[in-house]
Amino acid sequence: MSPSLSLSMSPLVLQIRERNEVLTAREAMRELLHDASEGLLGWDPIGPLKPHLGEPFRKLEQRLQAHVGERYALLAWDAAAYRRHKAADRLAAASEARHVVGWSREDMRDALGIACEPLEEDPLPMPGLEPWEPWSPPVAVWMFLHRLLDLQATAVLYESAEPRSCPTPSKTSPM
Repeated sequence: MSPSLSLSMSPLVLQIRERNEVLTAREAMRELLHDASEGLLGWDPIGPLKPHLGEPFRKLEQRLQAHVGERYALLAWDAAAYRRHKAADRLAAASEARHVVGWSREDMRDALGIACEPLEEDPLPMPGLEPWEPWSPPVAVWMFLHRLLDLQATAVLYESAEPRSCPTPSKTSPM
């Protein structure tokens, strides 16, 4: 998978999650950045290939993802949130395999181990593109970064939205 396709897959996973529940900005960032290590590596091997890449590759991916988590103050996954994430991730993979790559449901099940039914409607339609048409690399980067920056700003806004007391004017202040 190319890095630009990976950049379009993360917003798709996030969109699927947001269709089913309201996420905080930090939860949404965690969804958007769930495969950030693949973007940093510039390569996303399909799931069935990963075990054959060995322990050094797995550890490298884990270290990179941990650094991303630290950099963006991502929340740790709890078991229930991770299950919902993996369901959305599999649904996104099934949908892209079907509509973008053209795999049959049997091929998805046999080669990727994905048994879920792909979405029919493209949840991220783009003006000027056919449904499920891959985004160009510049569009994928723009869409990804736009959403990430929006989520960062929202997280900072809500985290700093603690009530603050207003200073009481003193009798000597010029008000």
